[in-house]
Amino acid sequence: MSNELKKSVRARASAKHECGVTEIRVEFDRSVLGAYQYEFNGVIVARCFVSDSYATPYGFLLAFHPSWYAELDEMRAATKKLEAMHRSMEKQRKALGESATFSEFARRAMIAAGAKEIFVAPVFGKACRVDEIAPLGPKQGAEILHAIGSLESKAIELYAKKAA
Repeated sequence: MSNELKKSVRARASAKHECGVTEIRVEFDRSVLGAYQYEFNGVIVARCFVSDSYATPYGFLLAFHPSWYAELDEMRAATKKLEAMHRSMEKQRKALGESATFSEFARRAMIAAGAKEIFVAPVFGKACRVDEIAPLGPKQGAEILHAIGSLESKAIELYAKKAA
């Protein structure tokens, strides 16, 4: 693996159900950089939830999950990255319209984050281990939408509100 690819932003998508909460999330590793390209431990996350109160996923958002000992510099770097991602996603929203699904929201977040590798857990509830999964590239949009969409579909099938 090249040195450039090793240090680029990578995305990991997974879905799980714990303690009555179903979450689909995409974590952006190596996305929070400080001065001189110092890599902080916290990650940017795109996520949504599925529950038996709604028929579709809800709560699409971008957030920062800091390390246990996040300091001011890390919080500043994360805020700058989130603001840049938000601007990029807003441009995409104006050009393409609202994201109809979480998989589309996640794909747009990947573009905004500049992710060079995208790993998607093969099964709902299974961890996304980058050493066991072949990565997708940012230009494989249809494959990314399908892979994350399958996690989203399974979450809806298992945990979303059922039609009466």
